[in-house]
Amino acid sequence: MLSWYIRALNQSSSSTNQKFCIIISLLSETISSIMMTVLPATRSN
Repeated sequence: MLSWYIRALNQSSSSTNQKFCIIISLLSETISSIMMTVLPATRSN
């Protein structure tokens, strides 16, 4: 996922696309960190 949005940032020429890619990357990072904390908790229960 990291490589995907880095590639998207490199390919995008407009600043709007860069902002959009940064937002998507932050969302994916947040979701992945939440999943890493939630999934082990649900497995133990």
